Amino acid sequence: MALAIFVLVKIFGQKEAGDYRMGIIAGDGLMMVNISFERGMVNTAGLTGEAEVWLPQGFDWYRVDRVRKLLDLENKRDLGPLIFYYNFGFLPDKILFLDNFLWDKNVTLVKSMGLISWLKFFYWREQMIFKDEEVAKELNRREWLLSEIMVRDFADSQFLNSNLRLLLFNTTDYEGLAEFLGNRLSWAGFSVMGTENSDEKVFKCKLVIGDKTDESLSWQSLLEIFNCETEKDTGLADYEVEIYIGEEWAQMINYSGYVGTF
Repeated sequence: MALAIFVLVKIFGQKEAGDYRMGIIAGDGLMMVNISFERGMVNTAGLTGEAEVWLPQGFDWYRVDRVRKLLDLENKRDLGPLIFYYNFGFLPDKILFLDNFLWDKNVTLVKSMGLISWLKFFYWREQMIFKDEEVAKELNRREWLLSEIMVRDFADSQFLNSNLRLLLFNTTDYEGLAEFLGNRLSWAGFSVMGTENSDEKVFKCKLVIGDKTDESLSWQSLLEIFNCETEKDTGLADYEVEIYIGEEWAQMINYSGYVGTF
């Protein structure tokens, strides 16, 4: 018995590194949840009612209280991660479709986090600080506010601590495309050094990397966002990444539908 208690204390008494993020799609809106064992905080922010979000891949702007119904009718629940990323730069570990925002029910968390992570959260939650962000109706269109809130409360700790440095290039005629994508990467926690236009033409996208880039813990996450051809350039500094965005990427997410409302 004493040995079992010792093992449990060892397992659950140590805080996990990194964060666990959930995107909630409910009948009355969207919510972001970031559980940070490393910072000892739980941050939440929700959009409800008439607030609108942009749905990529051929859709348009929709009220958040209609998003779940639309995704169910169109059999497009797989758009969930893209909705959170392209509107907020938020990369959820799990998308939950719930009737309401009651994400912290034990049965919900066990299914989402897994038993071990839930037990650690259950062990630490009384010592964690809970902060619910007051979300403005047009938050997703106020990029200056998102730049503050997302990096401070919802960015991935692993990305924030990463030594990757990103520079984005727009190779298309779509104005502001590199800045649009750069903002989302910055909100997610990546270090974006700048955005520029480029005369080089790529079809979808290309990643040009310096030495040691593939040694960074956040490199695999970047590859998951940009499933592109990759080439190495010894002229770049260590951990430096140049991201070239092409026409197909803009069409794939229907970028013209996003900028057409401004």
